[in-house]
Order: sequence, then structure tokens, then C-alpha cells
Amino acid sequence: MSNDAPINDTDHFTAKKRLVRELRTIVIVQVAAMCAVVLGLFLFGSNLIPNQPAWDEIHSLCGVLALAGMITFVIAAYWGSGKLVCNDFLPIQVRLYACSVWGFFPLFLFGTYLLLDKTATGSPILFLTLFFMLFFFFPFYSIIPQFFIARWLAKEAEDGTIQAMDMT
Repeated sequence: MSNDAPINDTDHFTAKKRLVRELRTIVIVQVAAMCAVVLGLFLFGSNLIPNQPAWDEIHSLCGVLALAGMITFVIAAYWGSGKLVCNDFLPIQVRLYACSVWGFFPLFLFGTYLLLDKTATGSPILFLTLFFMLFFFFPFYSIIPQFFIARWLAKEAEDGTIQAMDMT
């Protein structure tokens, strides 16, 4: 099959079903990664693990859990938006949303740098704003729409199979 051949309805149907499976997996990975971030930050910042030299290794592992969860979340978020951008059969509104997730990348890197640099965030208002954007706004901006897009595509693919069965 050449690259210039028109795509028929069966190809769209299989592409939608594959995209639905991939998006569902990516959403599950994002939710699990956010749970790891919350658990790691909670254990790292709480008094459940004593801040004593004997507990330093466990304290550090909690920080690594939070960091690994955040890295996994960011990679999955951008991977999911990349999947949405690369499909031509999706409406332009969905692809524009997916492109807007990539617009957060420089903001995410700069905000993380500012959060880690204590001298840059001398103001508690700036610190809380950056913390809210990085750990609440961005995760829900990428998880919830990808979940609903996957759900919408699944319903559309299901409707497509019902119509194909009626026509035969």
C-alpha cells in the first residue's frame, strides 16, 4: 500500500481503537505516577519518618520516589499529547489542546528551577503559585482531557462498529 492511497473507514476504525488503548494506558500511568509523587512528598515532608541519621536512606528514597513519579508523569503527559497531535483524523480542537500541553514544557522546566532555587522564590506567594501550577494545574490539565478524549474516541469507535454491522 503506497503512502498516497486514501485511508478507508476500516483504517480509521483500527487507528481509533489503537489510540483509545494507548491513551487509556497513558492515563493510568499518569495517575499512578501522580500517586507516587504524592506518597513520596508526603513521606518526605511528614514526621512519619524521623529526620535522624539512621533514617537518612529511607528519607532519601522517599524523595527519589517523588522525583521518579514526577519524571514519569511528565514523560507520559507529553507522550499522550504527542499521540493526539500526530493523528490526522482527530478534530483540530483536540490537536490544538495537545499542542498547548507542549507549551507548558518551558514553563514546567522554568517553574521547577525556580522552586528548587530558594533565592529565586523568596516570596511565599510566588512559591505557592508555582507549586500550585506545577503540582495541581498541569497534572489535571493533561490527565482529565486525555481521559475524556479516550472515552469519546471509544464511544465513536463503538458507534462506528454498530453502523458497519447494520450496513452488511
